[in-house]
Amino acid sequence: MISIKKTLLIVSVALFSFNSNAQVARNGEWCGADQHNEALLENNPALQEQHRLFEEYVQEYTRTHSGQNEKKGGTNDKTPNFIIPVVFHVLTFNGQGYVSKQDIDDAILRLNEDFRRLNSDTSQTRNTTNAPFAPVAVDAKVEFRLAHKDPNGNCTEGIVRVESSLSVDAGDAVKNVSRWDTKKYFNIWTVVNIGGAPSGGGIIAGYAQFPQSGINNTFGVVVDHNFVGRNDRTLSHEIGHCFGLLHTFQGGCSNNGTGGGDAIADTPPVSTSTFGCPTTQNSCNNIPTGDFYGTNVLDQIENYMSYNSCQNMFSAGQKVRMDATLNSTSTSTGLRQLSVASNLTFT
Repeated sequence: MISIKKTLLIVSVALFSFNSNAQVARNGEWCGADQHNEALLENNPALQEQHRLFEEYVQEYTRTHSGQNEKKGGTNDKTPNFIIPVVFHVLTFNGQGYVSKQDIDDAILRLNEDFRRLNSDTSQTRNTTNAPFAPVAVDAKVEFRLAHKDPNGNCTEGIVRVESSLSVDAGDAVKNVSRWDTKKYFNIWTVVNIGGAPSGGGIIAGYAQFPQSGINNTFGVVVDHNFVGRNDRTLSHEIGHCFGLLHTFQGGCSNNGTGGGDAIADTPPVSTSTFGCPTTQNSCNNIPTGDFYGTNVLDQIENYMSYNSCQNMFSAGQKVRMDATLNSTSTSTGLRQLSVASNLTFT
């Protein structure tokens, strides 16, 4: 397993992503998960019922588990609740799209820092009267490691390299070029670039498939190769989607933590996606009935599920929602099989 370094390098999380390949602006609507989900629902209306049943399950799980998440096992317990075996499929074409082993190792380190709240910028999570967010920022207790056995039981670095023209303007067809069993491995496809133009300009940095759309052959994350590495959080955001999280601005100011918006109580309503790091922004002035904070607070721009450049936290409520997905044994929408001991031995 990849070990998590206790001494962290100081990283600058800015509007630009840097790795050994390129310097590319991450701006506009850079996440394509919602577009991907809408296309799946349009092509398969029967998924609406699967989405509804998934949300019913998550809401019931949240009702019975809220308040016992980050405290479970003691505040000093650093044992992960879930270990996720990962395979990177690096798809290149005509010399474009290369991702080094170092970039991939760095990406795994970044994920483990962010999901375990070992990131060096935790001190940037605000804890003020109108932004009381540090107390709800938690260790999600999820760890990632590169697979060490392939589906045939052979030793592997957890990296597959393939040459394919489908890596250019990539979509879901790229997943048919190289894929390992999505019930046993978490698949990440890196590509030259992703097809489609986001609103607001820029490029799509990555997109995820939500679990409620099915843990099937297309489940996982597609990411532009420019956004893989130590100083980028695109994968933290997209994998949040794969574990059941929605954008913090989902549904605009309708978010009430019980089914509206992102369905998370401790992520305040946000009217729309924003960029940069607007520390005084309060885009929703309404205080929903039974609001978690009980007062009108600023937007939680620190959250990984925002589009902001000062991302540094998952919330306790988000952890419960991820726990619900990662504990689910549903054959269609659950991810429990990824982290069971027998699978970790196999992969």
